Amino acid sequence: MKWASGALSLILAAGASAMLWCTPVLAQWPSDPLTNLPICTEAQPQIFPSIAPDGFGGAIIAWRDARFGIWDIYVQKVDGSGVVRWVTDGVQVTGGISGRTEPAVAPDGFGGAVLAWDHKRDPDVDIYAQRIDANGNTVWELGGLPVCSIIGDQVYPTIVPDGSGGAIVAWLDDIMFKSADIYAQRISGAGEAMWGPDGIWISATGGGITHRPKAVADGEGGAIIGWDGGGRVQRVDSTGAILWRPSGIRTGIQDKYWPRMDADGYGGVVLAGGLRAQRVSSSGSILWSANGVVFCTISARQEHPAIVGDGT
Repeated sequence: MKWASGALSLILAAGASAMLWCTPVLAQWPSDPLTNLPICTEAQPQIFPSIAPDGFGGAIIAWRDARFGIWDIYVQKVDGSGVVRWVTDGVQVTGGISGRTEPAVAPDGFGGAVLAWDHKRDPDVDIYAQRIDANGNTVWELGGLPVCSIIGDQVYPTIVPDGSGGAIVAWLDDIMFKSADIYAQRISGAGEAMWGPDGIWISATGGGITHRPKAVADGEGGAIIGWDGGGRVQRVDSTGAILWRPSGIRTGIQDKYWPRMDADGYGGVVLAGGLRAQRVSSSGSILWSANGVVFCTISARQEHPAIVGDGT
């Protein structure tokens, strides 16, 4: 995806030469690598896109959009053939938001998605979520379902599917750049809070952007949540039970911004940070060397690693 001239485009794959201009008609991926598939061509800026697979070879993309002079959240679905499936320029999810980060999006397992975002509704910033069905209809309450709305700011949501039509959302709570905690909540496909009204406590942190969490699905209805730049991880099951040691597992690596991690396909997680990689098993054991495996030794500057599990 790219943000240029107020247009949001998607880069997934190259197919034939046909081009789709946000109209639900037969189309295919552009064959020209310099020409991407437009997802939204509104004149005002579209920023902070997030993407998730739809489970059927396509993708669902969410972003922040200023087409009406205030920041809203929109979402669009494109199928595996490059056909945009929902209304032209996206479905409006909420309006007039004032948050900090991009919307988080996860597939619901039925061709739709669950979105989470932070939203300032005076006096605090809180976490909200919405489910969009396979046809682009909002399922939960208008404007989003409160995930956590207690006093204080809740920011930096991360989201993974729960395997049953809902999702698990984790976030940084009461961000004062002094002391902040990681919390998580599971929302059922019907929009019910499964882990109490305002979620469960995962861990304390030192505050600040380096403690922005990242979650990956564990493949069993739970999640693995990382924070401290990936320096610590914790696993929580589908009932909200903490599975690893209370303070989390120290991984021996750390990214200076936020966790770079992915599921390993066996209930564990792989992480990257500081030119090192680490793997943690489903039981919370460190599988590689204590301080991680070095994957680059070139003396020049390297940063912003990305990682994906290979399934083995």
